[in-house]
Amino acid sequence: MIGVRDVPELPVKLTPALTAQLAALEDPDVDLEAAVRHLGDSARATVESFSGVSLTLAVDGYPFTITVLDATLDAATAVRASLRMPVGARTGTQSATIVVFYAATPGAFVDLAADITHARGTPVGAVVLDKDLRVPPPGGGLAELSAIHQAIGVLIARGNTPHLARSELERRASSSGVDLVTAATDVLASTAPSSPCRP
Repeated sequence: MIGVRDVPELPVKLTPALTAQLAALEDPDVDLEAAVRHLGDSARATVESFSGVSLTLAVDGYPFTITVLDATLDAATAVRASLRMPVGARTGTQSATIVVFYAATPGAFVDLAADITHARGTPVGAVVLDKDLRVPPPGGGLAELSAIHQAIGVLIARGNTPHLARSELERRASSSGVDLVTAATDVLASTAPSSPCRP
């Protein structure tokens, strides 16, 4: 018996709504979480087996990912199609913002990839199909980014300039052989009040 997810989808075209949502991601003042949710809504209306969308960008040199998953996606639902594309550089980032769409039906994004490449003038090879079949967890990166910024704030409160605080955090990470998030967590732990000793 053929399951609903095994039936080929109708060709997907780049709709005006999807075009507008992709363009909105290039606005440096946009609320990213809301923009990704709207992008997911537009993709869901376009792709029958849509499973989710993620957006990754670098903030202060650290990759930050927002993921919005379809409510029907669970452990039993495999992601069998993806479309990864750049949507342009944002202020304060070191690389392009990357969007990845996910779907449960193989080949769901083939026509959409061709439309995006043509309509947006995206260089050939920049739009990648079916290489991102592992979905990042929802909200990935937000807690880590917050920890980094809080740790920089702690180092500023200890007398460093913002630039020196960032450099100090990077130095601590490098000298300890850990990533920036771990170094930030260590800085934050050093500010936690110690528990009173019990007799």
